[in-house]
Amino acid sequence: MIAVRLADLVISAQKIYSMRPDRAVFRSIAIRDGRVVAVASEPNGLDELVSAGTQVVDDPELVLYPAFIDTHNHQLWAARDLEYVPLEDARTIASLIAQLRERAAATPAGEWVISSRCWHETHLQESRLPTAAELDLASAAHPIFVQRGGHVGVANTAALALAGISKDSPNPPRGTVVRDSEGVPTGTLIEGAIEPVRRLLPPVTFGQDVAHLEQQCRLYNSRGIAVVRDPGLFRHEMLIYQSLRESG
Repeated sequence: MIAVRLADLVISAQKIYSMRPDRAVFRSIAIRDGRVVAVASEPNGLDELVSAGTQVVDDPELVLYPAFIDTHNHQLWAARDLEYVPLEDARTIASLIAQLRERAAATPAGEWVISSRCWHETHLQESRLPTAAELDLASAAHPIFVQRGGHVGVANTAALALAGISKDSPNPPRGTVVRDSEGVPTGTLIEGAIEPVRRLLPPVTFGQDVAHLEQQCRLYNSRGIAVVRDPGLFRHEMLIYQSLRESG
């Protein structure tokens, strides 16, 4: 006799949040072909859907939520950040500098050391951005660019020089070069002032973008994020998504 596959997966849990308008909470859920086929209010309420080929998970402490949908997520930027220095675990300026110094030590002199965008100065004990002079402590032999989100960045002395940003240079259109009381750039660049530095960063190839985006999609999935809306994409960036989709 051949066993009939009724469900691929049946989970019994402490709570299974449906996020329905009535806020119903269940205790068991059945999945077949990647789709929810049944839910029940009792832990054993779906036993009739279990066959020899069904994976069963019974965890009275487990709490399940539907996958999250992020309606404003620059996923392609996050994917590109996979190559850069991650600073999200830094809690002091010193630890931030130490992570940059470690990358600089493994990078040929003169090449860029770049941070990911996914961190914030309010997570640091000092609650401020580092200065160009502090980034120089990581390396004076490398141009260093610390990105923070999409609107602020900090460059070290070498990076400022390469970008032509000095005490005598004016603010670029729609941007601000933050300066000290004597007019010397502190290293912090806001909005349009970032562009002279960004234009100097090593280009990313189409193939690298596709590979990084695939990795980032898997990372998001592993953390319960199933759908994102990536805002502000240019046509050539949309083709990166299209290529990844076409490759399966």
